[in-house]
Amino acid sequence: MDAALEWGFKKEFGEKWWGDPNVREALADAIRLSGTSSHGVLAESFVDFVDGLELGDTPRWFLHQLREVAMALLANPACGEQHAERLAKLYDDINDASHGTDDEDAD
Repeated sequence: MDAALEWGFKKEFGEKWWGDPNVREALADAIRLSGTSSHGVLAESFVDFVDGLELGDTPRWFLHQLREVAMALLANPACGEQHAERLAKLYDDINDASHGTDDEDAD
């Protein structure tokens, strides 16, 4: 998962191309199909990855793709309470970074 996130999002291919869209798509597909035992590992890796980013400095396409991974993790029936709250918070953080908020004091 860690390698897929790096290659899918951060790997630089030339001066203007980040990440591999095929890896990002495969990652979201794998998350949708993951079972209970693997979902937790995938969720924790994603949380660690996003926690290491400055979302406000991230391009919109990158945020959109992060949102798709977060949605796949949240929509998976194997997503339990242990990860759902943190993933939902990350989803909100990604949306805030992508779209901004009307109120600077909003949580």
